Amino acid sequence: MAYRERRTPIELPKPPLKRRDRVRRVARGFFGAGLALLLLILLYLGFFPVPPDRPRASSEEITDRRLVCERKVGTRLLEAATHSVNPGDDIQVILDQAQPGDTVLVSPGNYLGGLRIETDALTLRGVPEAGQRPVLEGAGQLENGIVACADGIIVEGLELRDFTAIGVMVQDVDRATIRDVFANHTGEYGILVLASRQLTVELSAASGVSVSGIAVSQSREVTVQGSEAFANVIGLEVDNSSNVLLEENHAHDNSVGILLAVLPDQEIKEFGPVVVRDNRVSDNDLDNFAEEGQLAAALPAGTGILLLAADHSEVTANEVVGNRTAGVAVLGLRQFLPDRSTFDVGTEPEDNWIHANSYQDNGDDPAAALGLVGLPGADLIWDTAGASNLWSESGATRLPEVLPGPQLPEFVRRGLWRVLVIIGQLE
Repeated sequence: MAYRERRTPIELPKPPLKRRDRVRRVARGFFGAGLALLLLILLYLGFFPVPPDRPRASSEEITDRRLVCERKVGTRLLEAATHSVNPGDDIQVILDQAQPGDTVLVSPGNYLGGLRIETDALTLRGVPEAGQRPVLEGAGQLENGIVACADGIIVEGLELRDFTAIGVMVQDVDRATIRDVFANHTGEYGILVLASRQLTVELSAASGVSVSGIAVSQSREVTVQGSEAFANVIGLEVDNSSNVLLEENHAHDNSVGILLAVLPDQEIKEFGPVVVRDNRVSDNDLDNFAEEGQLAAALPAGTGILLLAADHSEVTANEVVGNRTAGVAVLGLRQFLPDRSTFDVGTEPEDNWIHANSYQDNGDDPAAALGLVGLPGADLIWDTAGASNLWSESGATRLPEVLPGPQLPEFVRRGLWRVLVIIGQLE
């Protein structure tokens, strides 16, 4: 048997690390330490709850936009009557004669506006003929087209033109329908729903007004559906309202397509829930022409959907295209009212859920107003106001680059929010 000598393996010295490898190893160490530090910071900052966004003062002066309109108390008749109106007739006279449950049919032609609907369950209906419909004229002199304060009314099939304040205003009303109504150059508002409930605006349109085309203010249980708003400062607006649905509308070529806002100095302070879904919001790049001094004049033109201190809103399944400043912006109220130190409403947007929308060509040429607060254009913009908002939008450009989503634990979202606020203060 041959003897085989055991040989101890010789350990060769390791070649020295190249400088580039040493730098990489040190960088990885720093990155790991930095990541651990960031996690600790998030844990620390996320541990403390966020104080509620509460009003700091009472209203300076309540803004009351109600107009003169006195509801007539009456009993609906078993056999409702139908009244016909032809060119040359006075519509208001017929409205005053009608009883609850009656229908007033208006033939095509031009009529002087300034109408009041004060009788419950009344229907005012335009009857189209050969593609023509009745037109209520303001001639650039009358303030308001129709003011309604009765319950259970229906207004449909009319065009309102050239008023100086409001096309159609529904105030303090339960159960009403505005259908197939076109408000064209009617002053500050096209169709305004104020302090009302259980109301539907459908298949209607508004254009050429200096505040909002279709607005829902201090109301609840309102649906705006299948309607169009264009060439206004604000296309569709919801402020200080609850249980509102904006669905399947087209807001285009306004300064701001859709505005959800909490406004100070209103009788109703609360907001939400509000759902904005299945709308097309496109090319809202019109220069802002609101009267100086109004809040609307401070809004950044080129914004598709703007949540201004709004709470409990869901924005989903909307097509948001070609808005030069932002697709969807979530902003606090204070920066738009910088001269005001106290507010009777919460100023931070909270508990909003923005998801599953589609975006294209937004933020290419942001308005100067956005630049003043240090924000560039993007599909999604958040000024870090409000700690409890959530986003889930794949493929969208965004500012900041990281937006809180439902996949993150709540304490991490709180910590991330605090980090973003700190970074914003340092910039």
